[in-house]
Amino acid sequence: MKNRVKSFLSVIAGKYKGRRLECADGVRPLTGLSKKSLFDILTPYIGGARFLDLFAGTGSVGLEALSRGASQSVFVEKSPRVAELIRKNFESGGVDTGEYDIVPVDARNYLEHTSEKFDIIFIGPPYPLMLDKDFMTLVFNALKPGGIAVCQHRTGCDFGFPQKAARTKVYGVTTIDFYINE
Repeated sequence: MKNRVKSFLSVIAGKYKGRRLECADGVRPLTGLSKKSLFDILTPYIGGARFLDLFAGTGSVGLEALSRGASQSVFVEKSPRVAELIRKNFESGGVDTGEYDIVPVDARNYLEHTSEKFDIIFIGPPYPLMLDKDFMTLVFNALKPGGIAVCQHRTGCDFGFPQKAARTKVYGVTTIDFYINE
């Protein structure tokens, strides 16, 4: 039997800095450089924000938001196995349970049924998944006025969203688009 090496990520800054998160097999987390750049851009908006992490995977993006001052993060991850790993990572890392909620459902289903509003919504779908053009409309329905939606995707991928990105950053195979709910 082959020995498998566990993969870990770390929180970059803030009150949970250095906390390690175990990665589930098949999950493609946001790289350290991309995550640092993302939060360099979001820093002025994070304090006290309600943060939604769609397609949460490891939960590293929403946890980074909490670490940097977001008041609450909601993690939406449809895989029960991966959602449970997020929970275990947070419990072992001492993350305050009052700061987060983990919802084990499909991102579209969550958006179609939530009445909650968020200041920042991060969308990080698996690269093979193609979001339809109406997906961003659902995101905007859950976004407070003036809120920011951030979509991470494979460079060259075009979801055909009717909303225009206010800013785009490219990191090799990864592109991050920023949308403002004006």
